[in-house]
Amino acid sequence: MAKLRTPRTPSSNYLRRMAVRDAERIAATGGARPGSGRPPLAGTKPEMKSVKLSREHWDLARRIGEGIMAEGLRRALDAYDIDACDV
Repeated sequence: MAKLRTPRTPSSNYLRRMAVRDAERIAATGGARPGSGRPPLAGTKPEMKSVKLSREHWDLARRIGEGIMAEGLRRALDAYDIDACDV
């Protein structure tokens, strides 16, 4: 009968090398990095949603938001007069 081997615990040097390799891979391909992303909006708790719009609508949102699509959508919704609708 074959003798069962106990799994080896990786050495701290190996773990350090893997962490550096992973950090280099993430930095080269994108992904989460310290200091990346936009700062949160003041006084709000944003919710993430997926929205399908035509290319023309996304281009318009980008123009309204001065290059930032989400900001363009926020500005358009803030400027929308709900009382002028039949909704």
